[in-house]
Amino acid sequence: MNLPTVNSTRHTPPMALDQVARSSKLSEPEKISQLSKGFEAILVRNILENAQKPLFDKKGSGNTASGGIYRDLLSNQTADMISQSGTIGLARQLERELSTHSHGTSKTTAPKSHS
Repeated sequence: MNLPTVNSTRHTPPMALDQVARSSKLSEPEKISQLSKGFEAILVRNILENAQKPLFDKKGSGNTASGGIYRDLLSNQTADMISQSGTIGLARQLERELSTHSHGTSKTTAPKSHS
């Protein structure tokens, strides 16, 4: 049986988010980027799952084990694609803020005194 291949244009993180933070192979900006996108994907996934609840809470509306698996896969894939696309922009903004703070050049720091 021939199964369709997964779309190769989808960019998935190479490792789990907890591994990203501890990785010595990634630079600090790469870690921040992947973690920001992962955080955004978690939020989008939560929104999608909550949005689907009213549709499937009704009796006989596909509340089977396979239906639940399908809904989870759909939510996960959709959230990952939305996050990777940058459409919402939350990951980009979070990345910008974390990058600023990680370099110690926060815009909120007091100006240097001229002595």
